[in-house]
Amino acid sequence: MESRSSFWAFACQLYRHQQVEESCLWLQDQAGVDAVLLLCCCWAGREHGALDDRVMAALLDDGKTWSNALIKPLRNARRWLCEQPKIDPNLYEQLKNTELAAERQLMQRLEQRLQDCAGQKANDLQLVRHYSEKNTRRYFSLAGIDLNPDGELALARMFNYL
Repeated sequence: MESRSSFWAFACQLYRHQQVEESCLWLQDQAGVDAVLLLCCCWAGREHGALDDRVMAALLDDGKTWSNALIKPLRNARRWLCEQPKIDPNLYEQLKNTELAAERQLMQRLEQRLQDCAGQKANDLQLVRHYSEKNTRRYFSLAGIDLNPDGELALARMFNYL
């Protein structure tokens, strides 16, 4: 059973909001943002505060490796299958569930990496948002992601639910 403060539990709770889901998917598809890493930046902001470049680079490396090798191919196969006529809906659901399981495994890996990370749990909503945004900007900087105004709006909508 997941603890309430686990990354997975946090991500599921946050992602239930339609605005968050839409923002994550837009940022993923239009700006090249890894939604798992984005959610990790927010969860880490709450649980660990601001992450330094060394820690963020390690998270980015783990995330990119896992995502490129497993999550993106599963997502691409699922999306391709969805466009095909007369697909077996069970096959689509299996791919979707496998993709979700891979994302959960990545979240557990990233959470484990942060176990030894120094930092303080932010209990104040303003601090959570501040650290989450700081972590997200550090991630974007290291990953070479530059958001356009629509991307900034999507990000701001997501931060409203922290």
